[in-house]
Amino acid sequence: VGKKFNKKFSGEKIPSLEDLLLFMKRYHLYAVLEVKPTCGKDVLTAKKTIKVIEKVWPEGLEHMIFASFSLAGTRISFNGS
Repeated sequence: VGKKFNKKFSGEKIPSLEDLLLFMKRYHLYAVLEVKPTCGKDVLTAKKTIKVIEKVWPEGLEHMIFASFSLAGTRISFNGS
């Protein structure tokens, strides 16, 4: 990922959303998750993102802010449609 900045970063991978959320949960960090979907895929992107969040953080989202500039994306609710 970052080998263009320094050779020591060669082979580093970009963490998945799930990996990032697990890290944040482990260290009791707060999250502001802004979803920027591809045009026309607002609902699909929001649903897939929420599915990952609910898998990793099933007990609730009191430590997370979920945001999107897409009105369609923000209308998708957790544990719903």
